[in-house]
Amino acid sequence: MPAKYGKCFVLEYIPAPEFSNKQSVLIIPPFAEENNNSRKMHSAIARKLANEGFSVFMIDLFGTGDSEGQFIDALWDDWLDNIKLLFENHLKQKFIKTNILATRLGVLMLVDLFDNESLFINKCLLLQPVLKGKTFTKQLMRTKIAAMAFKGEKCTQNDLQQALEEQGLIEISGYQISKSMLDKIESKSINDAFLESINIITIDTKPKVEDLILLDKQNSKSNNNKLISQSPPFWTTTEYEISEHLVKLIEAALESA
Repeated sequence: MPAKYGKCFVLEYIPAPEFSNKQSVLIIPPFAEENNNSRKMHSAIARKLANEGFSVFMIDLFGTGDSEGQFIDALWDDWLDNIKLLFENHLKQKFIKTNILATRLGVLMLVDLFDNESLFINKCLLLQPVLKGKTFTKQLMRTKIAAMAFKGEKCTQNDLQQALEEQGLIEISGYQISKSMLDKIESKSINDAFLESINIITIDTKPKVEDLILLDKQNSKSNNNKLISQSPPFWTTTEYEISEHLVKLIEAALESA
């Protein structure tokens, strides 16, 4: 897919014509290593939904996966432009209903889109959403500190922050992340307007939960329902097996009225 600063790779899972329900699902990826770890799970979800008649689209944002560009050069607004372009191209295919599955930090990108665009979405599934960007960046820094400690090197959050200010970037889990990207992430959070604007289903993963639980609406103003999955946190490592429970949960959420 041609984009502003280079081509973005989009993988489409196409259902057999006789099974197509004319609905689509756009998968908005998480951040950096979490995205890499999530690919196996996202692919399993996409294959299952395609078998049930959904057309599924998975995008590699600028500087990630098979798309052009380098991760260090990626800007938050570039990624928003990539997703908006995906929507625009998608609308030309005239699906009856469009759904979204956003994982982790991908949810905060979605919040920005709904703040600035009129998007016609049937259902929006938020998979283990990052609620506050500031909390997420702190977790990234803790990951860096733990990695340095493993190598016998000592540093503090303040040390990392100072190095970030001086160098304008930081390496975490093999990814060069710019200060501008981290600053942008820190400024983001889920807001009430977003939760009230569309039909949202939040999916949290709880490894030992045996049954699917549909909780009451979180508040009287929101369309937000919450589901619990027994899936392990697949975004943290590629070693987890595919969670069939999570796949079936997402399928059921999309097919429900």
